[in-house]
Formats: sequence, structure tokens, C-alpha cells
Amino acid sequence: MTSLDHPNSRMWMAAGVQHAVLMRALPAMRHDLASPLSVLRMGMTVLKRRVAPGNDTPAEQAVERVEQLEGQLTTLGEHVRRLRNWDVQITDRQPARTTLLEAIELARPLLALRGVFIQPLAGASPGDSEAPVPHHTLLYITLAAIYHLGESPAEPPAEIHIEPRADGIRVIARGSVSADALPPLVPASAQNTLPIDAAALQCLSDHLQVPITLGPRQVDIALGSS
Repeated sequence: MTSLDHPNSRMWMAAGVQHAVLMRALPAMRHDLASPLSVLRMGMTVLKRRVAPGNDTPAEQAVERVEQLEGQLTTLGEHVRRLRNWDVQITDRQPARTTLLEAIELARPLLALRGVFIQPLAGASPGDSEAPVPHHTLLYITLAAIYHLGESPAEPPAEIHIEPRADGIRVIARGSVSADALPPLVPASAQNTLPIDAAALQCLSDHLQVPITLGPRQVDIALGSS
């Protein structure tokens, strides 16, 4: 048995792929946390001025400002709770559509920097399944598939589409960047992380026990009944 055949080696490789996914999604999560904090700081400054001695600001205006701050605290709390999604011990289950919506929002900023547009998820159909699936594993494998296709150096796509299906999820790369398009702000060749290639994606799939099928410019993710 070679070192790469050892079970621990496969686990470490999968952990590396998970880390690569997290590093790509982290800027979006950091922005979601920093944005309400900035609003809170500004709101606190305004509130302090309004309630300072000698200021005749009506109490209603102070209450309104407090309510705005409470709303930002609620938003901040929601984004902090989302950090639980990356805990490997989390076993939460929810409808696949909810997880896919989150994956799209996390992937959009980085893809946009590279000139790739990720299409919004199509509206739910009456026959769509609402059966809960493991959130943590689906989020990781979906993001990995998106980044795998969106960062393709051979044929960078113009768009990424995610299509829920009866037996799973299909992630598709479509189109190609127009010759007249502006160059991406961060070309794939300038990225500081290793690419999530087919081998890396398959390694993560095996580790998470989520079967995938790799095709030309698409990844099919199987959703089991368990």
C-alpha cells in the first residue's frame, strides 16, 4: 500500500478540497458580517448625537434609530448562525432548494470577479420534492462543482446554471466569454488557490459519500433517500 492509498491520506486530501471550497466562499461570508457591522457603527454614532445633553431631538426619532439598529443586529445574528454550516459535525437537514439558494449566493461574488455569471435558481414547480437532505454535504459538493466548472482554464464559461432534478442536482457550464467582453477582474490564472479539478471533486464526493457524475461541462449530483 502506498502512502496515497492509506485511508488517512484520502481523508486529508478531501479535507484539503473542503478547505479550498471554504476559502472561495469566505469573502462573501466576511462581507455579509462586515456590512451590518458598518451600519451599526454609523447608527450608534447618530444615536449618541441625538441623545447627547442639550440636544432637543424628539424621542420618536431616537426610538426609530434603535429599531433600525435592532434590525441590523438581527441580520448580523443570522449571518453568524450561517457559520455553523461549515462545522463538519453539523447534521442539519433541509430541502435541497434552500441549500442551493445559499450556494448560489456564496458563489456569485467570486465568479463575478472572473467574468462568470451564475443564474438565479428557477422558481419551484408544484411537483418538486421538499424532502430534507443533509445541508452540510450538499452545500460543500454543490459549491465545489460550481467552482470546478466556473474556473475551468480550458473553456471558461459565460454562465453557470443549477437545475434541481427528481434524482439530484445538475450543475452546468454554458456559453463562452465573448471576445468583446471586458477582461475578468481576477483571471483564473491569478488565483491563489489550487484549482478544484476533476480529481479533487471526485475525492470530495467519495469522502462525503455523495455520488457525482462528471460530463462535458456539467456535474450531476445524486441525492439519495437517506
